[in-house]
Amino acid sequence: MGQAMLVYRYDNQDYGDGEVIVSRGDHADGLTAIEREVEVGLRSASAEAASIRRDSLYTWKDEDFARLAGGYKRSRFLYELDVQDADIRHVGDLDHYSAAKDAAKLGQPYARHLEAYWTQRTGARRVEILVASACVVRKLSF
Repeated sequence: MGQAMLVYRYDNQDYGDGEVIVSRGDHADGLTAIEREVEVGLRSASAEAASIRRDSLYTWKDEDFARLAGGYKRSRFLYELDVQDADIRHVGDLDHYSAAKDAAKLGQPYARHLEAYWTQRTGARRVEILVASACVVRKLSF
């Protein structure tokens, strides 16, 4: 078995400690028009990119950011999860995603931000870790 790391996820689904969770489906339907435009751009990078964005469980590197984002999304639960290295599909920096959204809102080109999402990290705390599955370590309070 490979290395494991702790990540965080906000969710409305109630999971128990030790439960293995996977994506419940594509999240694209819940996006705003601008977010959907950027999402389509991210997925167009390759068939693998489309699969990663469509089929992965979205988790977060930083507990404080997960807590903040989960509150914004009005999620019911916050979880600490254990993820095996082999289950990590992509680590993406949301600074690049946000830069693409901002450019799209202004009608400016944003392809370089999409490419950076797939290839670069800034070290920011807004890092999403897209995984095939994760095991619930514990439920945290908001």
